[in-house]
Amino acid sequence: QIAKMSDLKELIKSQILDTVVKGVPTESGWKVLIVDDEALRMISACCRMYDITDNGVAIVEHISKKRQPMVEFDAVYLCNPTPTNARLIKEDFSPKAKYKNAHIFFTDAAEDAVIAQLAHPALKAATRTVTELNMNFVPTEGSVFTLDMPNGLYEYYSKHSRNNRANIVANKIASLCAALGEIPVIRYSRTSAACEGLARQVQERVDMLAKYDDGMTRKKSQLLIMDRGEDMAAPLVHELSYQCAVYDFLEAKFEKDVYTHTFKDGAGKVRTKRLVLGDNDEIWDEFRHTHIAEVGEKVAKKFKDFQAETEANVVPAGDTPEEKQRALRAIMQSAPKQKKMTEALSLHLSIAAAITSGNPPEPAAFGKDAESCVQAEQNMLTGVDAQGKKVKSPVGELGGFISERGPAGAKLRALGVCVVAAGGLPDGELNRLYDLAEISFKDRKAVKNMDMFGIPVALTSRAKAARPRTRLEESGNPALTQYFTSRWTPVVKDFMIGAVTGSLDIAQFPAVKGMPSAMVDPGSGGEEVASARKGRRNWAKNRAKGEDDSAAAAGARKDRNRLIVFVPGAIGYNEIRCAYEMSKQYDVDVFIGSHTVSTPNQFVEKLKVLDEEQMTPPVPGVADALQAGEALQVVRGQTMPKATSSIHGI
Repeated sequence: QIAKMSDLKELIKSQILDTVVKGVPTESGWKVLIVDDEALRMISACCRMYDITDNGVAIVEHISKKRQPMVEFDAVYLCNPTPTNARLIKEDFSPKAKYKNAHIFFTDAAEDAVIAQLAHPALKAATRTVTELNMNFVPTEGSVFTLDMPNGLYEYYSKHSRNNRANIVANKIASLCAALGEIPVIRYSRTSAACEGLARQVQERVDMLAKYDDGMTRKKSQLLIMDRGEDMAAPLVHELSYQCAVYDFLEAKFEKDVYTHTFKDGAGKVRTKRLVLGDNDEIWDEFRHTHIAEVGEKVAKKFKDFQAETEANVVPAGDTPEEKQRALRAIMQSAPKQKKMTEALSLHLSIAAAITSGNPPEPAAFGKDAESCVQAEQNMLTGVDAQGKKVKSPVGELGGFISERGPAGAKLRALGVCVVAAGGLPDGELNRLYDLAEISFKDRKAVKNMDMFGIPVALTSRAKAARPRTRLEESGNPALTQYFTSRWTPVVKDFMIGAVTGSLDIAQFPAVKGMPSAMVDPGSGGEEVASARKGRRNWAKNRAKGEDDSAAAAGARKDRNRLIVFVPGAIGYNEIRCAYEMSKQYDVDVFIGSHTVSTPNQFVEKLKVLDEEQMTPPVPGVADALQAGEALQVVRGQTMPKATSSIHGI
């Protein structure tokens, strides 16, 4: 049952292949798949092109591009239910049809104006399928989703934003709940009126979808809408788990999530390869949440074990022609797999080395300046130093680092962390730190604009600093917190633990309706937790032998409760790590999402422009229909022309 899957990418892949691609029988056996930008990004995130073409799709085309008629083929449309897309579909069949029949799959429920356009006589005569799917989000990982709204931080938090598009956000979140088959208890940050309003809109939308979808059930699952202002340190801090370190320290090697890998081939020639990390890469999946200090050693060991296994599996050639032929066939069959694994292991050895030791002539990305910055951030956020001694003040920990020569971007992020840890700083002291760190007036806006999230930044003479948040000792992952550079854990982990165990204060996170309850039995999951305030002094020292920090996604057991966490604006890769840790630690599926996922430097750039006037993009799906025709019949989440006897009408 698709709705009970625990991997978002597999869930959407199944919907695309089973319902959209394979679910449309045609007389010729072939079809044309026509998509918009959003659907294309969704397909790219979940499927390989051969998944599509191997199932009767002759060609994939963009709905807004000029296309040649293929009248012998049926057209399968996968797109958002916008008036523009509806008009383009209608124009494919009027005045002259480009395709034999139309099968229309919308990623979300369609507005009346959209349905009206589909009732055009020419299109109606050719339409065999009109279906509304619950897949109006993009799964970037098995437990991670985005709303494909990269400007969400500005729209949601800028004082100049004219429209936070909460209705669009609510529809997308409700679409996720329906796709997972969940009717969760919806909770929100009490301190945020925007989060409360969003939670109520999501509740209305979920209730409406549940009327038409028998697959949506009530269990102990929860949807937690956490205001970004609850933790402004997480998207700024330097973290040294592998995925975080790669996207932070090697960010210059990325272009739109594509990593540029430079290496020497067997002949000694320098070559360049561009690839998407995590694209069917089991090495990345296994080690992405492991501390960077261990990645190189563990990958090297895996490389050695793989070579030994390869040699052990070599089939002896033998003496007879048949035996020699069998040995040759075995070698040829195993060669592609060996090549792929060898390339993957070599890639990650090189990436880990680029961060920790450097690939000559390039120095290590994590150098002394970076280590000083990381140590200062950890001391400020945990309130204790590497030896467990209480720090006197966050400013005292920061002063030594920002006075040194180092990257301005790192200093700016550390200043932001200092403001969060201190609960705000006197205006004069904050300006002194700006000057000491040589932060430009333009860049200072990144820290100043943090006050739009409801946290104190520059304090007046009468204002008092905010009290530091009391943290859960058990929120730390011992695989990371044993290193003095990884003692702090994002606040969202505390809220996840509270929601799962039933200890999250209902006054702090009230529910729109219903009463949340614990998702696990008392005491479960406690065997894997440790204090976040204890760490090893040597950041590269190995932990106890036998521990494993595999980043495998949550298991696919169908009876597990679900925790969905949505943070408006943007989330960081360290918060994503927390979701995987929770799924592993407790018998619960934990998903996390936001408008978008940002690296720390990207988040800083978003902060800088929050005080600027910007044009908000138009809200899709609200334009008037260009031509209204005969109404279509809407049945249980699927719309079909009148007199159509079945979903396919064939």
